[in-house]
Amino acid sequence: MGYREAVEDQIKIKRISPHEQMYLPLCAVCGAEVTSLSYNRTFLYLCIEHKKLRYQLKKQMKIGRL
Repeated sequence: MGYREAVEDQIKIKRISPHEQMYLPLCAVCGAEVTSLSYNRTFLYLCIEHKKLRYQLKKQMKIGRL
């Protein structure tokens, strides 16, 4: 996981310092670029809007179970 996998998966990489990089994987739902300081190909990346929707859905599901 990390730099090698990002290169293999053709993820954009921005260098932020001589020893650090920022990865720009795509949102799994809409395809927008998401910023991340680490990359793991098994992780599902979501943009801010879809993270908010996911949180709201989880919250509604908890309320519905009570």
